[in-house]
Amino acid sequence: SVLKVIKCRAAVAWEPNAPLIVASSLCHAEIFHLFEGKDKRGFPTVLGHEGAGVVESVRPGVTDFKPGHKVKCLDFYFKKHN
Repeated sequence: SVLKVIKCRAAVAWEPNAPLIVASSLCHAEIFHLFEGKDKRGFPTVLGHEGAGVVESVRPGVTDFKPGHKVKCLDFYFKKHN
């Protein structure tokens, strides 16, 4: 399919121990920051850099992924590094 723009919402944590998160994948460092607030990033902050989702579109020449494929963060790493 043709590459298209999609709209996304970020899960923003406004203060420690009071997040509003619909769905996200958090690493251990983000969890410590979320509940202890001891990271230099401070608040508000956007969490969830280890994403997962469904491929909406791909550019011409991409063969490893197709629209509708369910993917997670490490799928891209393992495809690149075999």
